[in-house]
Amino acid sequence: LAVATRTPSESHSPAPTVPRTSWRQWVGGVCRQVAAPVVQLARRVRELLEDRDGFEQKAMFGGLGYLCRGNMAVGVWKDWLLLRLGPNLADEALLRPGFKPFDITGRPMKGWVMADLSAVEADDELAQWVDDAWNFASKLGPKK
Repeated sequence: LAVATRTPSESHSPAPTVPRTSWRQWVGGVCRQVAAPVVQLARRVRELLEDRDGFEQKAMFGGLGYLCRGNMAVGVWKDWLLLRLGPNLADEALLRPGFKPFDITGRPMKGWVMADLSAVEADDELAQWVDDAWNFASKLGPKK
């Protein structure tokens, strides 16, 4: 995701902090406005993670990735929260309403899920899922 002042060619720059109301996303050279609820979700996730050791936020695949020592743990993509939970917890999550397999390319990724905004409306629900994803990613060891 890119802040309104960026161009597509500047997407390699460090990820922006989340703007107050919305941001613009470059898709195929066209800039589109991203809805305020998605911006709020990105802000809520960042607030849960930004003080943790090894935290990094990166613009990734048209969204934002939240990394634990280089390993993606959580992401915000379009209207979805992306969670890296590992196979067991991901299977549990898929039994709940609002969750589906993480598949944005036609190849589902094992151990990952996508949660729609309604599944993480409550702060305690979001915090628990983000913690679970962070805990899984923290066991992977740092990326080099």
